[in-house]
Amino acid sequence: MIVNINTINKIRIIGAMLAEMIDNFRIVPRLCLLGYGYILYNVVIWYMAIKNHGVEDTAFVTGVIGVSSIVIGLYQSSGRNFADYEFKTWSIRLLETAKSVKEITEANLKDH
Repeated sequence: MIVNINTINKIRIIGAMLAEMIDNFRIVPRLCLLGYGYILYNVVIWYMAIKNHGVEDTAFVTGVIGVSSIVIGLYQSSGRNFADYEFKTWSIRLLETAKSVKEITEANLKDH
């Protein structure tokens, strides 16, 4: 089976761009934060619908609300540190990735 090197390189470039996009837009932390918000909303609605609040119910709601500081702290501390980050457009990053993949491919072909 013969595999075209250009096809493999295009797949690598698309994979690298997709991974960077997911990292830059922080999709997973945002989904976790949205999920926690959904749970928190439902717990509060459930608690407000109860006619006689017991100690256990109040402790449960307090615990769920108390976790919010931990969840928000984890969300804020995750992600890339942009202090020393060099901002580039997607097209420049694509060209740099394509050049580096091409150089590696050419070096591998010369070795064989």
